[in-house]
Amino acid sequence: MFPIMLALAFGTVEFGYYFYTEHNLESAAREGVRAAVPAGLTTTERADEIESAVDRVMSASGYQTSDYDINVDYLDNNSYVRVNVDMHWSNVSQGLRPMGMIKLDNDLVRGTATMRIEN
Repeated sequence: MFPIMLALAFGTVEFGYYFYTEHNLESAAREGVRAAVPAGLTTTERADEIESAVDRVMSASGYQTSDYDINVDYLDNNSYVRVNVDMHWSNVSQGLRPMGMIKLDNDLVRGTATMRIEN
């Protein structure tokens, strides 16, 4: 009985931390894209605003800038901006993924957000 309870406890920690990580990446991507949509910004200004907003959310969540990557795409003739914030699951402390139950394609956890750029 004890080994089953132990496995459930460690599994709960691992899956909980995965969802915490995914939520933070989604929040960071959403804040980044939100910062990029005001009218009148140049592409360089948009990139700076995105990076600043994503870094604010991720640092408040306890992540370093080296822990994640920010990718920006402009869609539909620059009418929309999409922000992806990616982090490798293998970079997460082994203590927070004790059983190695979560196996991801490309070892990547991603947060994505897309919004229309204001005119």
